Amino acid sequence: MYKKNVAAGEELQYNVRQNRTRKGGVGLSGNEWLRRVFNGLLILLLLLGVTELVVLRMGADARALEPEQERQILQQEEASKKEAASAEARETGKPQTEEKTPEASQLEEPQPEEPTDEVYLISFAGDCTLGDDVHIEGASETFGVVVGNRYDYPLSGALPWFGTDDLTLVNLEGTFTDSWNMADKQFCFRGPRENVQILTLGSVECVSLANNHTEDFGWQGYEDTVQTLEEAGVAHVPNGGTLLYETERGLKVGICAFFGWSDYVTTTVNELRDEGAQVIIASFHMGDEGSYTVTGGQISMAHEAIDAGAQIVYQTHPHVLQEVEYYNGGVIYYSLGNFAFGGNNYPKDMDTAIIQQEVIVSPEGEVSLGKTIPIPFCVGTTEAINDYCPTPYPVGSEGYERVLKKLEGTYP
Repeated sequence: MYKKNVAAGEELQYNVRQNRTRKGGVGLSGNEWLRRVFNGLLILLLLLGVTELVVLRMGADARALEPEQERQILQQEEASKKEAASAEARETGKPQTEEKTPEASQLEEPQPEEPTDEVYLISFAGDCTLGDDVHIEGASETFGVVVGNRYDYPLSGALPWFGTDDLTLVNLEGTFTDSWNMADKQFCFRGPRENVQILTLGSVECVSLANNHTEDFGWQGYEDTVQTLEEAGVAHVPNGGTLLYETERGLKVGICAFFGWSDYVTTTVNELRDEGAQVIIASFHMGDEGSYTVTGGQISMAHEAIDAGAQIVYQTHPHVLQEVEYYNGGVIYYSLGNFAFGGNNYPKDMDTAIIQQEVIVSPEGEVSLGKTIPIPFCVGTTEAINDYCPTPYPVGSEGYERVLKKLEGTYP
């Protein structure tokens, strides 16, 4: 019985193993199988964690290498540029220069401007008689009657030019006085002292007194005139005298004035230069009245002044326009005729002009003349009568072209 039972037990155990094999078992007990599954899962998790750490570390290493790689690339590019420049220098024979990059502060810094020339403008006009011949004072159409106390009227047409220049110079042909101590001559010109406002309102800074009407009323008339000018702040140059005038912008202008011929022109010009004049104007009151032809005396005096060092010669007296001459680096206006002229309400020649002269001073202080600019005028508002208000001719008009011909010396 016992044996049979053992055999039966063995058979039972065999059948159990067969059943486990058929169900996919590995011949392990239940606990052993679970333990091995657990250990496998644990190993898998460990493997996954290590892999992630490795990846993270590799990424960090890659990021750490990026700046270093960029620096190496830049160094390689710079080395290539230098090599190319060196090769070009060997081929062309030109020395290799290193390009420097300016700092930001240098780029923002403003660059100093180059010094430039200063250009000054001096205006010239002819005879100004700001009153009447004493013999006809109070008559109709005379200066005193037409102008009255409209002191801004006579030079209103010239103000756009006189008011925008650096200096205006005219010949004051007459006096500001109430004296009756008149000279024994055909024409004696005077105006009330208030008439000096015509000059100030017309922006005339300087007048010449070197003419044949300054002493129409003797020494008293002359002193009254000088005192009136000084009180009004108008500079003046007496006959044979000099003036060193400094403009608002700092140009030092030396002016000398002569009535007729003088033996002291060269000496006087030299004195003005020694006093510091940057530009010198020599004024002469001479020539033949009513003539468009320049006399030998006019030419001689003008040339002497230029040769002595004057840059500009300004002449008056003929009561008509005469030519402009360029001589030895200077310029000569032989006659600028009448301008605001109360001495005659029907002059035979109604043409006149303003001449504006550019004076150029370089940054080094060298002085030269620029453009000479003529502005053709009529002595009145129309050519029919002198109503004592010089007026510019329209550009291109018959009067405009006629004035230019006179200044060119091609009239008639």
